[in-house]
Amino acid sequence: MKRPSGFDPARQAALREARRRGSTTPGARAGETAGARAGDTAKAGARVAEVERVPADPAGNESEPTTEPIPIQAPATSEAAEPRDEADAAPPPGGGRSRSAGAALRAARRERRRYERGEVRRFTRRSRHRRLAWLIGLGSVVLVVLLAFVVSLSPLMAVRTIDVTGVSGASKAAVEKALDGQLGRPLPLVDFGAIRAKLAAFPAIRSYTTESRPPGTLVVRIVPRTPVGIVTHSTTFDLVDAAGVVLSSSPTRPEGYPTIAPAPGTSGFEAVVSVLEALPASVLTQVDTATATTRDDATFTMRGTGATVVWGSGDDSELKADILAKLLVSAPSASRYDLSSPHNVVLG
Repeated sequence: MKRPSGFDPARQAALREARRRGSTTPGARAGETAGARAGDTAKAGARVAEVERVPADPAGNESEPTTEPIPIQAPATSEAAEPRDEADAAPPPGGGRSRSAGAALRAARRERRRYERGEVRRFTRRSRHRRLAWLIGLGSVVLVVLLAFVVSLSPLMAVRTIDVTGVSGASKAAVEKALDGQLGRPLPLVDFGAIRAKLAAFPAIRSYTTESRPPGTLVVRIVPRTPVGIVTHSTTFDLVDAAGVVLSSSPTRPEGYPTIAPAPGTSGFEAVVSVLEALPASVLTQVDTATATTRDDATFTMRGTGATVVWGSGDDSELKADILAKLLVSAPSASRYDLSSPHNVVLG
């Protein structure tokens, strides 16, 4: 069957595509209407009457009928039925509006993100300030530590003076000379082990402490040993402290100290030392000899008069020392002072 005149497949496809995109422009609508009219007219003109003609056979025989399509011309359509070329050539409508809608959507999304960032900053302002304060504080501490470390190791903090206290005279000069190896060393790097080794060579030092005084002074405070008596040997006299440490030795007896009969390290030596430490200096210088065999029978003799003092145990030593100091003034001629019971003193 033959297609009717006026049927354009390309135009029909374009119209279907325009309808699918939702075209609403006047040109498109006019083209669509004209196309529809042309289609109806073509359908009407496409009807073909098939007429069966049977030609006469001169012989009188019947022949097979032949069928010829007789085309019926479609009436001419008006120019309005044809879509205009401008409408056909126009681009699909709605493209510009779609681009503007997409730009507006992107702008709205950017504005939404900007708003959310602002809200996050507003709600986290306090935590951010707190974190910043911690970071500043921590950075300040680290900076101070680093500065202190650098300054402490610089020549500005080197030891320039060693101040020795607690001893005087030749002993002080000897200690300062022994410690002069620390001069020029930064205060944080002072070798305290070397200081301990140097001071251990001085038996008269009981203990010591050190102090660093910036920018360049090292202070050494010494607690000296206190001599309490003399331990005699065949040819020497050893001046000892309460622990029995020999502070000095000489071939002659030092003045102002009593002779201790028990040897250091015995219970008698400890009893005598406890008694002598309780005596005031004014009484200690008058004691000539002190002896004891146990902790409870300490006795000593007084220099000059030869009087004997029976001390007994080390209990109430302070009270006994006070009573003895008064008796030496009130009863200097007594030859025996029995203080073993301080509340019942017996004079002889």
